[in-house]
Amino acid sequence: MAAVVCFGLLGATGTFDNGAVTLGGSFVGFVVCMFVLNRIWRTGGLEERARRTDSPIVIQEVLKFLDLRDSPPDRPGAFGKLSDYYFVKRTTNFSQLRFHYASTGNIEFIGSPTHPQSAKAARVQVAHTGANQENFKEELQLDIDLSNVAQGESVPVLSQITYSNAFTGADGDSLETHVDYVTGRLTMVLLMPADAYCTSAIGTLQIGRGEFAPVNDGSPVIMENGAVIYWSVGEPKHGARYAIQWKWSRRTSSSPLHA
Repeated sequence: MAAVVCFGLLGATGTFDNGAVTLGGSFVGFVVCMFVLNRIWRTGGLEERARRTDSPIVIQEVLKFLDLRDSPPDRPGAFGKLSDYYFVKRTTNFSQLRFHYASTGNIEFIGSPTHPQSAKAARVQVAHTGANQENFKEELQLDIDLSNVAQGESVPVLSQITYSNAFTGADGDSLETHVDYVTGRLTMVLLMPADAYCTSAIGTLQIGRGEFAPVNDGSPVIMENGAVIYWSVGEPKHGARYAIQWKWSRRTSSSPLHA
């Protein structure tokens, strides 16, 4: 499992018009360590939950890694890069994995390094607003065909998305995700822009059409003097939306420095 995570964070690339999508950095060791430790948590009972909720696929682990180091909020055209790692188990004859990605800016690239031939993206009608009540500009649907995966087999799936002119809130912003399949654990890691640092962060949850509300079971952790946000949720609620909402400030000569 550690090798798979290292591949997802260190070795995966996806090309788009402005270059290659890559991940790495001094914080990767911590991410790998924490993610492997999360594997100690047992995923037993997921298949039974999937049967009860008619979820055709079980996702044992999700890691969402948002890299905003090259995306200062006040720079036009700045890029943010999201890499999503899923450890997926087929539990039925259903073989189509589907994810939705929406943005207040533009989506410049979307694809799957692990399934480059079977991943298909399409623009769809924007169906909702964000956790901060902001209006999304566009939404893409990513379908990944897992028909070559045997029923009962688990495989890693990596998707990568590059945004431009997104995450531009002057005082803060948010990253959200939908739990469309029964999931064992959801982990979110954010790297702040080089010239900004996180001052506060909360984890929130929306069920149905209700309002986003703080999650009481574990809060995001701000690390590296505001350069990193880490949040992990065990057994996220199927059908819900989870979001990290953060505040940030511009770094100055008196701001905390990170290693």
